[in-house]
Amino acid sequence: MKKLIWIFLSFFCAYGESTLAENISDKLIVAIVDKKLPTVLYQHVDEPWDMGTYSLKINKLGASNFSSTETHLNLSFPVEAIISGKVEQSLLGAKIVVACNSKVVTKGRLEVEPQLSSSGSKAKVSISIPIPNTNLNCDGLNVPVKSLLEKLVSGNKRGWEKELQTEINNLFQQVGI
Repeated sequence: MKKLIWIFLSFFCAYGESTLAENISDKLIVAIVDKKLPTVLYQHVDEPWDMGTYSLKINKLGASNFSSTETHLNLSFPVEAIISGKVEQSLLGAKIVVACNSKVVTKGRLEVEPQLSSSGSKAKVSISIPIPNTNLNCDGLNVPVKSLLEKLVSGNKRGWEKELQTEINNLFQQVGI
């Protein structure tokens, strides 16, 4: 996430009033995001859940999209969640362990609302990651995991937003904005 800060610095340094400057700024920000944002955005291994354990890796896919309005900076990019795990259940007194996997593609969105002022600028950050209906394929058995992924996002979302917000606000202070 720290590498996203340079995106916003580039925007504020390159921002202009003309349409051409905004288009150039947008293209510059997309180029920086695509070059600097790591491919692996999030990862954990062998995390326990009520049915066994799972591992999750979230990768950035493809090109980013950036747009701006008079009040907001908007960045979106496709992400892929690769889930693998083991469902451990007891059946007739025997412990059964089934390997599972799934791949989900969605679009992560980042919205920044800069509040620029001569006495000290601040930014408010909002992250959204819509989770489509998702199942783990466990040797033909489909186990719904949408709620698990939603819980993961909701549990981490505020921390991710706060971290980005703090970094952008620190950057504003460093460059005197």
